Amino acid sequence: MIVDETVKNLDALKDRYVPEARATYSPVSHYDYMYELHNELTKQGCEIINEQYTLVADKLHKEDKDKIPGLIMFAKVGIAYKDFQNERFTYNFGGINSHNTKHSLKMFAGSTFGLCSNGMIWGAEYTANQRHQGDNIIQSVRSMIESGYSHVKLQHKKMDDAVSVMEKIGLDRGRAAELVMDAMKTGAIAPSAIEPVWDHWEQKCPEGEKFPERNMWSLYNSFTEKFKNERVSNSYVKNRKLNSFITNTPEYMEEYYK
Repeated sequence: MIVDETVKNLDALKDRYVPEARATYSPVSHYDYMYELHNELTKQGCEIINEQYTLVADKLHKEDKDKIPGLIMFAKVGIAYKDFQNERFTYNFGGINSHNTKHSLKMFAGSTFGLCSNGMIWGAEYTANQRHQGDNIIQSVRSMIESGYSHVKLQHKKMDDAVSVMEKIGLDRGRAAELVMDAMKTGAIAPSAIEPVWDHWEQKCPEGEKFPERNMWSLYNSFTEKFKNERVSNSYVKNRKLNSFITNTPEYMEEYYK
């Protein structure tokens, strides 16, 4: 992969090469795609706190000898938003656009995610694809972005609801220890993670001191703090296992269905 350049503002995508439309291909400029994403995020009250666009050279047609600069774009846009407690959280949206047939238009989102030059995405909580086809491709892109944001917002609402439930579940030291061991048995954490998770719960580290309440939410953060030091692909899989484990505990089920 030949990276032409990495730019960190939307306007830097203006006036880039865009091929002519073909019978089965409707191009979308990198700028137009990202403008639509910016516009939806701003409309929804999100604050854009950082952005990065990696432009990659590639051949327009397989038989071409030369590569065209900036033919493919990999984008990452970081946002801040307010949760149900009016606390400020960060999140990321990403996109891929290609002016050859190597990639469809892709949109994805997650707290953290990774990208590969072949278009593989890992760690994303949401992904969507839109082919470069149709007479009104921009409207199709806009619809993809709007539905994508709605999906993410719904998932955040579910997480907000889950946090509310976990905050109501008190835990004593003995039950917390049982849950840590059970989480290890389910594969949500590795055996080597038991000690740092327990130290976090016991408030033996600065991160743990931020969660003094003896409840399920504090224990949940003891787990997720450990994930921050792991590879994106690993932390994503383990976080899904952790969520399944927590939401199926007797305490959570009882509180949730009250």
